[in-house]
Amino acid sequence: MLAALVYDARWMELPDQFTLPAILIAAVWLVVRWVGYGESALAISQLIGAALFTGFFGLMWYGSRGKWLGDGDIRLALLMGLLLTPTQLVIAIFMSYALGACIGLLAIGLRIKKRTDPIAFGPFLIIGLFVGYIWGERLVNLYFRLLT
Repeated sequence: MLAALVYDARWMELPDQFTLPAILIAAVWLVVRWVGYGESALAISQLIGAALFTGFFGLMWYGSRGKWLGDGDIRLALLMGLLLTPTQLVIAIFMSYALGACIGLLAIGLRIKKRTDPIAFGPFLIIGLFVGYIWGERLVNLYFRLLT
């Protein structure tokens, strides 16, 4: 994923060579956990999350004719859904959009980019994936503790 992050940041493209093997490995790992460890409820919720997130990105891609995000981002959304629990996925999505917005606004403010210039979203999705995977559950628990 680090190579995909760098590649997409540089060339604004997420090649299948990065995403498809990772999707296959994630799908196999999900099946192993489902069958081997009896985590069927978690696996089903991850499949639902993967379908919803992938569908959401697919609709955005279709509705914008590929202008808002690329098809590589759709495959990355599928990967994120297969790897992350629903809680982790929510954190990953939030972090991806928040970080992308902050970096985009900073780039516009510093006149590095114009408002109409495209910015690769894959790197933010990948960073969100790692944040969600590593700290997702803890961040949600911290959030709910702060509310009470």
